[in-house]
Amino acid sequence: MVAPKTKRKDLAVPEYVAKEWTEGDKNGMADLLLRCNFSKEEFFNQILIIVKKKKSYQVVIDEGWHSESDLKELGWSGAKIAGAKSHCLALGESHARRNAYDGEMEFFVVVRETAKRTEESSYEHEQSKRMKAEHDPVNELGDDFAGLDARAKRETDIQTKKPDQQGLMNKYLQTKASLKTFMSSSLSKAGKLRLLVRDLKKGYTESATSTSIKTLESHIADMDKHYDACNDAWAKGEVENFSTEEWYKLAEQCMKDGTFANAKATAFETKIRTSQGKVCNFFAG
Repeated sequence: MVAPKTKRKDLAVPEYVAKEWTEGDKNGMADLLLRCNFSKEEFFNQILIIVKKKKSYQVVIDEGWHSESDLKELGWSGAKIAGAKSHCLALGESHARRNAYDGEMEFFVVVRETAKRTEESSYEHEQSKRMKAEHDPVNELGDDFAGLDARAKRETDIQTKKPDQQGLMNKYLQTKASLKTFMSSSLSKAGKLRLLVRDLKKGYTESATSTSIKTLESHIADMDKHYDACNDAWAKGEVENFSTEEWYKLAEQCMKDGTFANAKATAFETKIRTSQGKVCNFFAG
């Protein structure tokens, strides 16, 4: 469909469709074409409608080994330092050690975490990239790949020494999956409502359908608003690795609000499609 046409220029697809096919999600576009029953006109319209802003985040984490005096120089409060020491000591040697030079205790802590965001038009899902600002000190590397082993051990310790967090992670993963499914379902439902609006405009007079079309379009706009809110929640989740209580509450609230909006739209759609068994009887009444 998107291949260049040398003879039949009228068969060429719009530039934005060709671009999305080249740079975007081909599987997603194929599914959309199937849902549009291979109608090129509706497919092109849907592609244009669902182009969303992609939020791309780059999270920079400044972490490393610091002594208590180092943390004081960084301006950390006494309570924060005490909390960091307790946390690191609980995780063991991967997060707490004695300095090889003077024997002072050092702790592996995150000093600062910042993020930068850019936006661009894209059909693709939001994506985020996490990178480290600094690597472990050279003296941590030791022989061969000991430094890499130490970093891996830190990650393992965090998982194995905090079993109480496993339940939280399962909860967050379930919400992540539910949010993804809900967004896909909402997008599909909005597409069906747009098709219904198109059919009403083509098959019936304006005087007979104007009120119902206006109501449908209002429902669609409301669904789009909640879909965008879910989109933002997904982007926030990517930045926070889908593992914070703040993100969890935001995602659950977005789905709750969106479900209510979708239910109202579905009820009105059902009323139009089933009233007296025929759409025309509904408008005539």
